[in-house]
Amino acid sequence: MMGTALSRRTFLKRSIGATVGLLAGSLPLVACAGPAYSHAPAGLLLFTPKEWTVLDAAVRRLAPAQPGRPGGGELGTATFADHLFARANPRLKADLSRLLGTFEDYTFLAGRFKPFTMMTPAEQDAYLANWLDSGLGVKRQAGVGLVRLASMLYYMDPGAWPGIRYPGPWVGRIDVGLGLDNQGPMAANPNPNVFRKYPA
Repeated sequence: MMGTALSRRTFLKRSIGATVGLLAGSLPLVACAGPAYSHAPAGLLLFTPKEWTVLDAAVRRLAPAQPGRPGGGELGTATFADHLFARANPRLKADLSRLLGTFEDYTFLAGRFKPFTMMTPAEQDAYLANWLDSGLGVKRQAGVGLVRLASMLYYMDPGAWPGIRYPGPWVGRIDVGLGLDNQGPMAANPNPNVFRKYPA
């Protein structure tokens, strides 16, 4: 009995030690990989250059360019998000920062040991899929949240509308019989792009 207990204790110690060693070893790899965040634009209102770069890279994979339709990278969706969420409440800002930071730095959760922004496009696609298909609920929810966020931001951008043949909000633009000046509070749409003319 004593020998069995000792063997189990030794096994647990070695297992825990190996796990801690793996995690501790992966963090320096991520930190020292030297990802470049220098191409982030100046004058960001909310995101750090690192956060902007992570979101920009994710959007490029989740909303890629297609014939006749610019992708999220070309539209500057990450910058659009920076300005959109700059006035958000502190809790939302903190959640966004945490999500983007975790997605970039904790790649060892998917068995990878370099930051997301340093992966090849194929590796990034596989990494995104790993989050979406994860058996860990929190990780899967975070992946779904990132996908939904990127999609929402892309389709909110008026620059994406011509490519999907969306003419824009009808409020303040189409007369439904009451006159353009009599559509209620919604007529004062704060989006200055509502009246922009796009080619058919």
